[in-house]
Amino acid sequence: MHNFHSLFALIGGLNNVMVSRFLEMKALGTKTRQRKYYLENLMNTDNNWAIYRDRLKESEGLVIPYIGLFMKDILVVMESKTKAHNGYINFVKLRVLQQILTPFYQYRTQQCSLEKDTLLMESLSKLFIKTEKELYQFTSPKSLIEVEQILPN
Repeated sequence: MHNFHSLFALIGGLNNVMVSRFLEMKALGTKTRQRKYYLENLMNTDNNWAIYRDRLKESEGLVIPYIGLFMKDILVVMESKTKAHNGYINFVKLRVLQQILTPFYQYRTQQCSLEKDTLLMESLSKLFIKTEKELYQFTSPKSLIEVEQILPN
């Protein structure tokens, strides 16, 4: 669905120490594990997010970009480009900012035709957040063995 912002959050959640500890115990099938690695590679920060930036340019329709990268790019430009001498405007800096912000505003003006999924919203509202201690206990080897016995092969 080209929702890269949520994708980045999901990858962060899946790579949480407690969650990854649970997933390492064969709770994921090979196909699911491959998809997880593919998505992690897509949001890899190497070469200034090169793979993600290419995919973002190719994306059509409704796109929700990773906002953190826009913020990083703006910060880099604002910090690295020097001010013009004698109080003049630095047009190079303004052009670079315009190149960053134009796509951002284009994404912002897109119309979403998705309807609200009330069943999903109800399910999400019933979720609760576990503490680190509860997560640790849930992902203990004993708990993982119990879960593994329940999961189909």
